[in-house]
Amino acid sequence: MPNKTIYVRDADVPLLERASEELGESISALFASFLRDRVATLTSQEKQVVQLIKRIREDRVRLHKEGTSKEAVSEFQQAEAYALKVLEAVRKQDYEAARNLWFGANSYHAIAHRSAANYRKIAVEIDRVLRGASPTNGTSTASI
Repeated sequence: MPNKTIYVRDADVPLLERASEELGESISALFASFLRDRVATLTSQEKQVVQLIKRIREDRVRLHKEGTSKEAVSEFQQAEAYALKVLEAVRKQDYEAARNLWFGANSYHAIAHRSAANYRKIAVEIDRVLRGASPTNGTSTASI
């Protein structure tokens, strides 16, 4: 059986011990039960935000592995931070804040994609110049 470690604050240890004693189950069984219940009761708004967070994270990880610029990766991190704030606002039922933050998260996500695309274009052009090929825009380059 696979092991996963969950770190618990010192202040919460008595709660975990009490829950295990009073409910007669192991902490891992209680935790798994809680997660099943929580995932099953996600609202449609929470699911949408979670999907956005997942897309942003996947894009950030993929582009980071491809070696995109630190600025683009940072913009993905900013988009994710906004998306996490959207999730908080939805859970607090502050839908006005959630709408505004949703716009911010999607805007940063789009900006991050544009930055990554521009970085790729510039990197290709630099590679061409360093290999001695002519630039794609038709201008000539001086020898280095």
